[in-house]
Amino acid sequence: MNKKKFSLIPQAAVFAAALIAALVLRTLQYFTVIEEYTGFFKTSDAKTVIFYIVIGASSLFFIATSLFNKGTEFDREAAKRPVTAIISVLCGAAAFASVYGEYAAKDVDTSAYTVSSPMSGSSSNVLTYAVCVLGLVSAVYFIVLGVTYFTGRRTEPYKLLALAPVLWNISRLVLRFTRTISYMRVSELLLEMLALSCYCLFFMAYARCTSAVNEEGSVKRIKAFGLIGALMGFLCFVPRVIAVCAGRPELIYVLSRVDFSDLAIALFMLVTVFTRLIPGADIVDEKGEAVREI
Repeated sequence: MNKKKFSLIPQAAVFAAALIAALVLRTLQYFTVIEEYTGFFKTSDAKTVIFYIVIGASSLFFIATSLFNKGTEFDREAAKRPVTAIISVLCGAAAFASVYGEYAAKDVDTSAYTVSSPMSGSSSNVLTYAVCVLGLVSAVYFIVLGVTYFTGRRTEPYKLLALAPVLWNISRLVLRFTRTISYMRVSELLLEMLALSCYCLFFMAYARCTSAVNEEGSVKRIKAFGLIGALMGFLCFVPRVIAVCAGRPELIYVLSRVDFSDLAIALFMLVTVFTRLIPGADIVDEKGEAVREI
């Protein structure tokens, strides 16, 4: 039995089940209990309670199984990884699109649907510009990463550039904190903030592993927050696409939008978890030394 292939089966099964259940429940919420434009819940029903239970239980499972799973290592071997390369380039393109969407939404009047921000207009614009700049740098990083994986080169030379996605997602998270509304009542904003938090933690761990810097404990974070972040990313993306395709874009919270970076980053996280994490040394050869079976 190939341990690399089968070691993540429990996490994959729970992820698939949680994703299907959560997507169905979330989509139903859009069309039944969420107020147009504002994103507020009209009422709290069984669907809402079950939805949060599914998210909470699956997240706890991913964290627990990651913490107690010993011996897993990150595969830093320089090799051609075409699937990862393609998804990395998609992440770069999606980051460019996200920056455009963020900039375009800067001057949209949302006063009729939201509470005013405690920040001044100029301060809020500065933060938006920071998000855009860091997003562009992140796009460059993902494209460089894609080229690196296409050619089979090492990723260590891009240590500083690897921090760009971390800073980008931190700035996006801070921007959402400036919106003085109920994060619990506006579920769209809550899911975005959970997703961005997971993105930050995942990419910090990913930067350490790919750069061979302070790697201890980072593999566990990649597995835990990669799976949780991918779940959140799909939940932020798929139901919104369904609402738009159904001709009901008004169901989406006015300060949110269909952001392809959520889909691209979710795919990047999944391919990283399921292709770059390998069992640690756990087989003893004839000399009594530990070796790894891959």
